[in-house]
Amino acid sequence: MDITKELLYGFIFLIILIISHVEGCGSFISLTTSSIGSLSSPNYPDPYPNNTRCIWIMEAPSMYQIDIDITFGGQSVNSICLDFIQVRDGSVISNLHVSTCSFLSSHRVRSSGRWLWILFQSDNGGAGAGLFANYTTVYAGSVINNITSPLTECKSYELSCTNKECVSASYLCDGFNDCGCDDADCDEGHCKGLDMTLGIMYVIGSVLGIVVFIGICMGAYIFERVFHWSHIKKTTEKKEDKRGRLEKCCSLK
Repeated sequence: MDITKELLYGFIFLIILIISHVEGCGSFISLTTSSIGSLSSPNYPDPYPNNTRCIWIMEAPSMYQIDIDITFGGQSVNSICLDFIQVRDGSVISNLHVSTCSFLSSHRVRSSGRWLWILFQSDNGGAGAGLFANYTTVYAGSVINNITSPLTECKSYELSCTNKECVSASYLCDGFNDCGCDDADCDEGHCKGLDMTLGIMYVIGSVLGIVVFIGICMGAYIFERVFHWSHIKKTTEKKEDKRGRLEKCCSLK
């Protein structure tokens, strides 16, 4: 019955996956010529949650760049970054300004063009100080107008997130915040509760399959036990009947 126990543990894990809450943050920030604002990791200045993914995409008006002052404290083990930030020029494949899990204090970054892409990512253990950043727009003139926008339309097989990220539709309801935002239209936004999205249906189908399999295993086990005891009972009755006939035969002699 060891396999039944393993299947039961798998069933419990899937139920936890369905009801667990995925921490999220991030957004698309459309700036004006006089924008001043800030952004931060969840719970800042208190420790951020595990498995958090935040992506902010910022867009300034024509002829304006973005200045951002970053204060950050992440986590690393043996020089391997566990909780980190990245700052790029508008998308995940754009020019990289910052990529670190080390401590930063008022670290200034200026976008090359009108866009910035900021990623905050934590793993499943431990937490540092987190991310806090102030931002503002800076007039640059027409010199930056020849820089092409890194923001593109999502493909037909991709999900368009509210923060302008594009992620594979197969990531929908996989229990991980791939979009990097926590709005209703992000990849995990429809999965709180039991919305019948594709990912949830896969999970429910898997759970039902496991339940049916466990039922078959239990039924087979019960049938085997019943058959075993029935066989023992019949064998015992035959022995008793044979013993009775022998005793009767001996008494007649």
